[in-house]
Amino acid sequence: LDLDDRAIDRAVAEVRVAAGNPREAAKAFRQILDEKLAPERDDEVLLDLATAHQLGAEYDDSEKAAARFLEKHKDSPLLPALLFR
Repeated sequence: LDLDDRAIDRAVAEVRVAAGNPREAAKAFRQILDEKLAPERDDEVLLDLATAHQLGAEYDDSEKAAARFLEKHKDSPLLPALLFR
């Protein structure tokens, strides 16, 4: 995938959240992370994953994603957004 395809994959996942399908979005965010499709945006995708799980009432998975974020990105400027969700 080139950078444009990566951005499209993430945008599709974000649309799924907005369309009320957070569980499908979580699958897409997880795939982006697992396949290391956007390592430079890992913190953003982890935040999106935690939020999608939360919106899908998958609270244990949301907490796992949040813990992973904290392990890898505790100095991220996105930390307040993670804690606020």
